[in-house]
Amino acid sequence: VQMKGCSGGWCYTNEILNGSQYSNTTVQCPGPVPTLNYSACPWNNKACLYNVGQDPCEYKDVAAENPQIVQKLYDRLAYYNASIVTIAIKN
Repeated sequence: VQMKGCSGGWCYTNEILNGSQYSNTTVQCPGPVPTLNYSACPWNNKACLYNVGQDPCEYKDVAAENPQIVQKLYDRLAYYNASIVTIAIKN
């Protein structure tokens, strides 16, 4: 399914949540769960990236094959983090 904000199978999460056809959906993972690789993301302090259209159970990290997407998402996160406003509440 091609949705607004999606390109080549990649979508921002906010484009597929809240009232879309994917709300209240469960995913059944095919095959056995792979053995965890504790030298890979997120344990190596690097970002993970998954193509949930092809890998809905997030078994295969594709960050190394898609550095432009990782950088774009990191830049967006840094922008949002920089715009956070702390609210002071008086008691």
